[in-house]
Amino acid sequence: MDGTTMTQLRTRCGTRGRYAKSEAKREAILASALQVFADSGYACGTLRNVAEHAGISPANIFHHFADKQALLLAVLEQRDEWAQTVAFRPGDFGLLLGIIDLADALSHTPELVRVYVMLVAEATSPAHPAYEHFRSRRNTYRDLLAQRFALADERGIYRGKFSHADAASSVIGLLDGVQLQWAVQPDAVDMAGIMRTALGALVDLDALHTWTQAV
Repeated sequence: MDGTTMTQLRTRCGTRGRYAKSEAKREAILASALQVFADSGYACGTLRNVAEHAGISPANIFHHFADKQALLLAVLEQRDEWAQTVAFRPGDFGLLLGIIDLADALSHTPELVRVYVMLVAEATSPAHPAYEHFRSRRNTYRDLLAQRFALADERGIYRGKFSHADAASSVIGLLDGVQLQWAVQPDAVDMAGIMRTALGALVDLDALHTWTQAV
């Protein structure tokens, strides 16, 4: 191997090493921000709090995030990506069954429940930086769920007494509500069990499993 090739290899390895360290620092900042926002909310949780939790200087945060709002949105996007990997099962009705999986997974990740409950309450004001995030997210999931309920209706397995859109809204509202109750009294709230019972009142769960397994 000649000298030029060795130099190029060292350069590439060095770049990868620096990139890995930068990504690790970014993830540490996000993890710290999650804890701070879960404990104090966005309004009261400061970048100094995040930096202290991460063991870095506040100036280091700005190497990865433009400002506090950008950090907040990155925390929410990371939580959403995690939720999607849990909730989006394959198949026509994977999302309906995935909601039960999501509720179960949330019961093992208290910091994700706390940050959601804290921020979704704050973000009811259009002036809040996360307002549009939550509004858009709810609209997307409402549409997706309504489509699944409509398909269940076509296949004769829908049990709901109201419209598909209202059924979707009720599921979203219930999931929000059980997270709030669980955050206050986790030992008294079975999130997965409640969601399973509620969905069972809207659709034939046994049939959903059959359709999903057939994929």
